[in-house]
Amino acid sequence: MTGGAVPAAERFRELARDRPDEPALIVDGGPAAPDTVVSREELDAASADLAARLAVPAAATPRPPVVVIDAANDARTVIAFAACMRARLPFLPLDPLMPEAEAARVLDALSAHRSPVTLEDTASSPGRPGVAEGRGGYLLATGGSSGTPRLIEHPRPLDHDPARVPNAMLRAVGWRGGQRQLIAGPLHHAAPFMCCWEGLLGGDTLVVLPRFDPRRMLRAIDAHAVEWAQLTPVHLQWGLAALERSAYSLRSLNAVMHTAAPCPAEVKRAWIDVLGPTRLYEVYGATEAVGTTLLRGDEWLERPGSVGRGFCTQIRIVDEDGRLVPPGVEGEVFMRRTTGRDAVGRELGGPSGGVRWTVDGFAGVGDVGRLDAGGYLYLAARRHDMVIVGGGNVYPAEVEAALAEHPDILDVAAVGRADGQLGGRLLALVIRRPGSALTEAAVTEFARGRLAPHKVPWTVRFVTELPRTEAGKLHRRRLAEQEVTGV
Repeated sequence: MTGGAVPAAERFRELARDRPDEPALIVDGGPAAPDTVVSREELDAASADLAARLAVPAAATPRPPVVVIDAANDARTVIAFAACMRARLPFLPLDPLMPEAEAARVLDALSAHRSPVTLEDTASSPGRPGVAEGRGGYLLATGGSSGTPRLIEHPRPLDHDPARVPNAMLRAVGWRGGQRQLIAGPLHHAAPFMCCWEGLLGGDTLVVLPRFDPRRMLRAIDAHAVEWAQLTPVHLQWGLAALERSAYSLRSLNAVMHTAAPCPAEVKRAWIDVLGPTRLYEVYGATEAVGTTLLRGDEWLERPGSVGRGFCTQIRIVDEDGRLVPPGVEGEVFMRRTTGRDAVGRELGGPSGGVRWTVDGFAGVGDVGRLDAGGYLYLAARRHDMVIVGGGNVYPAEVEAALAEHPDILDVAAVGRADGQLGGRLLALVIRRPGSALTEAAVTEFARGRLAPHKVPWTVRFVTELPRTEAGKLHRRRLAEQEVTGV
């Protein structure tokens, strides 16, 4: 296809005309329930019908409307995405399980600048004349692990355009239009959401898991002959443990892209053994889309710990005074897209400190890292997660990555605690693998062999669960709250 961007409505009609009976969407029912299958013809018709009703009287929207969608991993959500895309109405996918108080804060922040519209607002008014077609695009609430979510607006319409950065980036990590693609993460999170709408426009068959379960993920890949998947390190770690105890085949997988958090080295090596080094990719970025790095498995084997080189992105490492530092020296990571700032998300209501901009267009989100001589980026952690122990800087993510290498540790979180003498000290919360007899002393000894003395946790506590977001990231604010309350 040539001729630049194709509007979503036209693209959905084209796919429905050319491949009417082909599944556009399969919501996996698991071993005991039937799958929910939506054909391309059905997706086109259902999204066109909803798009016609996704409108409210102009007088009721003093500000530009935004459709707020409770984004469960189901057919209703995907059809709603497609409807907003074809109507060019901006929309905000939200976690349907978000606590009421947190949802209220998000909607209050949205209402200050936009007029929220829900799917329920349209249910009783079919055919009602509505607001003129909008600019399109979408908003995302940033991961709330460090506080109240911020709303990041991406105002460009979601049209089919292979030249735009998300599509080009996905193609660089093994994605191809027309494949069977797995959606394992929550659709209100940036990476699964992006892969969903790019897959809809690209003519993929989306295989959606209603919720993540490692055995169910492996079964879905095997049963539906999934060819491409976006996963998180948590998905990979738990999936690997399940794969060792199952007979499911992953032969259909052409590529896996992982995002969201650092991946333990042993987990990554194991998946490279399963898939091959040229079929596992890592992507680093932020909800604000200020820049992206890519890394293929064979590159990682040569540079363990790297998250890759910039993709359509220039990278700069600076010290606390904003001065460039040489390769090998850690500092704050700043990025600049070579495609311009129109692809970069902007915070609704103006900057609140989440993104820092330089005068020449580089942006930083608080991540700390270094570049090697070849331009490969290595991350330390996020600046706001830093704990000072005896005058030394400690990043919990570094401690977690080291402890996660232990074969008997299934999951781990490091938490900073105030200390009158040292300023702070670390507590390690550890989930043992089933059947393990791992002791606190063994964890401490393991840490001593991999970390500087001031980075070794003072205390180890075994737990049965850790507060992670549905995207697999540690919810550090909740960890801190639990430490304060003793829950």
